Amino acid sequence: MFTYRNIKWILLFLFSILFQSIIVDNLLSIKGIRPDFVIITLVFFGLEFGSVYAIIAGFLVGLMQGLGFFGSGFIGLSSLANSMTGFYVGFFQKSNRKFNHLFFLIILLSSCLIHDFLYFYISTFGSEIIIISMIIKTVLPTSLYTMIVGMLFFYAIKK
Repeated sequence: MFTYRNIKWILLFLFSILFQSIIVDNLLSIKGIRPDFVIITLVFFGLEFGSVYAIIAGFLVGLMQGLGFFGSGFIGLSSLANSMTGFYVGFFQKSNRKFNHLFFLIILLSSCLIHDFLYFYISTFGSEIIIISMIIKTVLPTSLYTMIVGMLFFYAIKK
């Protein structure tokens, strides 16, 4: 049941959660905007395994984030956003034979936008924050920052 490949991905997700909570939040944050290494890992995972496994992985990793490391106050919010992102990314699993940098860039950026919009919209639900303001001040910068860091990982892995 647990092969080298499964253990590798479990360790990658655990490392990305720890790296996100310890290093990124303290060192790579620019005015509260930080890249999301969990989403980067989830995109790579979803492209390799497809929607079903990406939904499960997104849910479990999001549950770990919500319960322990990030504690957003909404238990299950990270699980929901990560599961929806995993579902979306998994659709592109069969097309990874034509894998190039532009394809990955589009998938990563759109995945980040979906995740960040869901996460920030639900977390601010009921407040007086305007959606356009949330998108411009939080969703776009976070997604672009994550995309840039994700592309650096893509180039490092593919070369």
